[in-house]
Amino acid sequence: MQKQQSKPQGKTIGKISYTVNGKTYTETKEVSTVIINGQIGDIANDRHNVSIGDGTPHSFKVGQAYPCKSLTLMVDGLQYSRRSKDNVATITYYDGKTVKGKFSGTVYNEKTKKTLSVSGTFETNNVTVL
Repeated sequence: MQKQQSKPQGKTIGKISYTVNGKTYTETKEVSTVIINGQIGDIANDRHNVSIGDGTPHSFKVGQAYPCKSLTLMVDGLQYSRRSKDNVATITYYDGKTVKGKFSGTVYNEKTKKTLSVSGTFETNNVTVL
C-alpha cells in the first residue's frame, strides 16, 4: 500500500465551521482526514471533539451526499454528539490534496438533554491518501 500525505509544511490550513441556533462556531486546530482506497474517513480536529464521521471510511463522490452517521461538536463549551442515518456530509471539492464539503444533522448532549440541529462546512489540505 502506497501512502501519499499532502500535509503542507508549516501551518496546516483547515477548518470546520458550523451553525447551531443562529450562532457560528469554527474549529481550526489540525483539521484533517484520510482517504483509504477511495473512501473518506472522519474529518476531525486533533482532539476529535469536533468530528464528522463514525470512525469508518465511507464511499463518496464529489457533489453527492453520503451518510456520515456521527457528528461530534462543541457548543458553548459542551460536547454534543449523535449517531444517526440522517447526519449527512457532501464532498464539494477533492483534488487529491484538498477536501472541501458541507454537512448537516442533529447532535445531543446528555447533560442538557437538548437535541440541536446543525449545518456547516469543512475544508482541509491535511489529507493522508492510502
